[in-house]
Amino acid sequence: MHEQPVWRKLVSPGGFFLVLLCFALPFVTVSCEYPSGVVTLDYTGGDVLLGGEPNTTGMPPDLPRLDGPPADAQLFAFLAFFTCFLGLCAGFAWVWRGRVLASLLSAGLAAMFLVVNQVTVVRRIKDEIESSGRFPRGAGDQMVQTRAGFWLALGFLLLVIGYNVVEAVRQQSRTSVIREPGNVPSPGTWRMRPR
Repeated sequence: MHEQPVWRKLVSPGGFFLVLLCFALPFVTVSCEYPSGVVTLDYTGGDVLLGGEPNTTGMPPDLPRLDGPPADAQLFAFLAFFTCFLGLCAGFAWVWRGRVLASLLSAGLAAMFLVVNQVTVVRRIKDEIESSGRFPRGAGDQMVQTRAGFWLALGFLLLVIGYNVVEAVRQQSRTSVIREPGNVPSPGTWRMRPR
């Protein structure tokens, strides 16, 4: 069978590794303008994953308390992270066809978990802001933003999905060409080479 170049074997594991690194970047930002300045709370993917406290910049005296993301949202972050880790491991361990299928499945599931988690976290933070009574209705839509860490992670997952779809089609077309009649000699036409 045709051996794949090393760089092609590393595309899927490399993509999953980059997604895991994106969890160190901000996924959600909450910002609010005060007369004394702007307060920004940055939740990294790790904060969402582990329930950590956000990184806060700016300190007005009446900053409302915003706790970490709710516990039910963390499950989807964990599932996205764990699925990416499984995809990373499968990319190194499996034979070519199994690697393509495992990477495709892992990337698809991780992307779905990541989107569900982001939607849930953003909605819960907006609800918490508006239920605090310190801000008017609808203020959460202006204060909460999805950040680059999430978009990069989702983008890398979509690239892994696209790459593996192309590889699966390429593998399938290679297999179908070999199986076409006339490409493989029939058993009666095999000849022994003279010594």
